[in-house]
Amino acid sequence: MKRDRATTLLNDMLNRLEEGSWPLDLVDEILVFGSYARGALNPSDVDLVVEHRRDDRLTSEFLHALSYGRDPSASMKRALKGNSRGLQIHFGERKTLEAEGFELTPLWTRGEPIDTARARLAAITPDPTAGRAPRDHMIEAFDGIDHWVPRPVRIDLTDLVSAYK
Repeated sequence: MKRDRATTLLNDMLNRLEEGSWPLDLVDEILVFGSYARGALNPSDVDLVVEHRRDDRLTSEFLHALSYGRDPSASMKRALKGNSRGLQIHFGERKTLEAEGFELTPLWTRGEPIDTARARLAAITPDPTAGRAPRDHMIEAFDGIDHWVPRPVRIDLTDLVSAYK
């Protein structure tokens, strides 16, 4: 994906966030990390950490989705991403990623105007030397499809494979 396309996806997300409709009114913080945050010219996706609260409606949808084998975060993902692809959202993983040494760039925090987020987004400057980071928690069988397998799933799968070696 070209950097301009990634920036457009983020701006579209900020537009939706600014509308503040449910469930986006539950979002407390959005952070960017990975190749886009480092300035890569052709990131494969944009990695985001989203921290949010839960209300009764979101909890109910979460449990209903789980009981039917669906993505329990689908309503929040759809609200943030719309119909677009290219945003890789990690819910509630800020502390875990920080503990693992990932550098997280704040994009937006509840109470801030969206213009502040747009200024932070514009401040992430392109860097032709910033490439893609090596993928952690990968096994040979997933070579080439790592961008389709979310990080938490990769962690679980590599742990399972390691347990059987």
